[in-house]
Amino acid sequence: MDSVWMDFKMAICFAFAILVTRFVLHVFVYQ
Repeated sequence: MDSVWMDFKMAICFAFAILVTRFVLHVFVYQ
């Protein structure tokens, strides 16, 4: 249970980091 929860949190953090990076790049490209 614990290891699965850690993997779940890491997957969410990874996806969030990718979304933030794409959003920042998007903003910089359109400036």
